[in-house]
Amino acid sequence: MSGAPVTLPSTPAGESPFSVGEVIAGKYSIERIVGVGGMAIVFAAHHLELDQPVAIKALLPQHATDVDLQRRFLTEARAAAKLKSVHVARISDVATVDTSAGRPLPIIVMELLDGRDLGAVLEDRGRLTTAQALNFVLQACDAVAEAHALGIVHRDLKPSNLFLVERNGSPIVKLLDFGISKHTSATGASSGARAIFGRGLAKDTALAGTPAYMSPEQIEGKQVDARTDIWALGVILHELLTGRDPFAAEDLNATLDKVLKAPAPKITDAAPEVPPDVVAIVERCLQKDRDRRYASTGELIAALSEALGEISMVSMVSGIARVGNVPSSHRAPEKATRVARSPAQKIGLGLIVTFAVVGLMLLAAFVAVRTRTPDAPPPVAVAAPESAFPPPPPLPASESTPPAPVETAEPPAPMPIPTTTITTTGAAKPTTRATTKQPTKKPSTPNQAASSHHRTDW
Repeated sequence: MSGAPVTLPSTPAGESPFSVGEVIAGKYSIERIVGVGGMAIVFAAHHLELDQPVAIKALLPQHATDVDLQRRFLTEARAAAKLKSVHVARISDVATVDTSAGRPLPIIVMELLDGRDLGAVLEDRGRLTTAQALNFVLQACDAVAEAHALGIVHRDLKPSNLFLVERNGSPIVKLLDFGISKHTSATGASSGARAIFGRGLAKDTALAGTPAYMSPEQIEGKQVDARTDIWALGVILHELLTGRDPFAAEDLNATLDKVLKAPAPKITDAAPEVPPDVVAIVERCLQKDRDRRYASTGELIAALSEALGEISMVSMVSGIARVGNVPSSHRAPEKATRVARSPAQKIGLGLIVTFAVVGLMLLAAFVAVRTRTPDAPPPVAVAAPESAFPPPPPLPASESTPPAPVETAEPPAPMPIPTTTITTTGAAKPTTRATTKQPTKKPSTPNQAASSHHRTDW
């Protein structure tokens, strides 16, 4: 203990296990309650040795005797601590501490987040723009995909578990409560199977999770896998786009019945500006048959990224922010809208730069072709037809043999020049004529042409 601890007021789930000013685990000073759910309570505390604020999550005292639940609580905390995504609330410590009543309780120490969850944002604004909704769900998918790679299925994804904090002027999604609902028994019959901090928490303690976001197979008690979280991400995206829980009903049984049997309302009825490809993504996530959903979070990320890239391209080219038909009372403040679009703008700008570079390369190639010099083509392309320049007639026998002085004076090396196709009577091959450099001045007569080629005094 440190000083005179102040007893915290009772919570809806029972008495608080710690008091204000109480030091637990020898280094964490309790300051206030941050939130409480059906199974756990979260405190804001101060790390005395590091002089840093932290959050401490502890099981409620009524679960102190549930040994299996305590073991699962700490095991899942250690697994979540392996997640390195920036979109996961960072876990720094786990421990078991004694309460003032002398009962040991497990605790999880994590980063203290300053912001608010998407559930509260929806209550204030009604719904988000398409770009904002895709951006936030993509960030959540980053954390979920890493968890799935480690074999962790969250099973309680919902807007209130997506916490928004600001980092370097940009909103960052932090996914909370990994595996809390998974800490129930395999049959889903644990008394502590309700989520923490959620809107509309399940009143029936036999259910693990929040009914409006549970998949059909989860409600039916079947084995769950990554596709259960993909269903929940589809419900979240639907709600962010429309401002409405697609399967919410007046009571628990009605909600479960809608999840199992009723199709989700059409997104375009509430948000006609949402593009068809985004609507298709949500519809595929919300297939009752899980084999018809995305097979993995990676597939969902690819689809969301492509849709967000198209929206960003339209925004960059037109210069118009995609606010859609959202009423002014539901629109985000200017700063939030601008920050949420910044990742999208970077994608669009990159595409524009790429197209510009490719265009310049094509233009340079076209100019090079158009400005190429006339003598670039092979001589064969400009050689005259054989009929235009008939070969010279054969020389008389007396002239066929060069004079002796010329024969003796000329060295043997130049002899191949006059003995090529020029001295024949039309047997020259076109290729040989093409490779022979033509005189720039046309000979006046065939004999003159022949004698010029036979000159040996060059």
